[in-house]
Amino acid sequence: MHHLEELEINTGPVTIRGKRWRQDGGIPTLCLHGFLDNAASFDLLAPKLKGLDLFAMDFAGHGLSDHRPLGTPYMGLSDLHEILSVADHLGWTTFSVIGHSMGAELGAQLAGLFPDRVRALVCLDGYCGTNTIEQTLDHLSSMVTSASARSSKIGRAHV
Repeated sequence: MHHLEELEINTGPVTIRGKRWRQDGGIPTLCLHGFLDNAASFDLLAPKLKGLDLFAMDFAGHGLSDHRPLGTPYMGLSDLHEILSVADHLGWTTFSVIGHSMGAELGAQLAGLFPDRVRALVCLDGYCGTNTIEQTLDHLSSMVTSASARSSKIGRAHV
C-alpha cells in the first residue's frame, strides 16, 4: 500500500517540490511530467502502480517548485542536474523513470548519459532526437549562445 507525502528538496539553486507515493520495498521510481504541467499529472496513475516507490517532482518553474532566478535560462541540462539531486536526496543510487512528453525526453537523455543510474525507462507520449552528433552539438551551442544574448538584453533593459 502506498503512503502519500509531499516533499521539498533543496537542490542548491532551486527547491524542488513533489509528491511521493512511498511503498516499503518498492522499486525507486521518478515520475517526470510534461511541459507546462506538474507532479499532479501522476495523481491517478501512481496509486495503481504496485511494487514501486514513486516520487513525482515538479520541475523548476512548474507546480510548487521554485522558479529559476531572473535571467537564468530554463534548460534541460539544469533539469537533469536537479533530477539527479532529487534521486541523491532520496538515497537512490539507481532508479527507474516514468516520463511524460518533456519528462520522457529528459528521462531518455538521463538514461543515455547515466546508464549506471537508470534501471528502466517508461516513456508516455515521448520522443527522442535522431540528429547526428554534430547537429546535436551545434543545436546545444546555439541554445547556450541564444540564452546568453537574451540574458544580456534583459540585464541592459533594467539598467
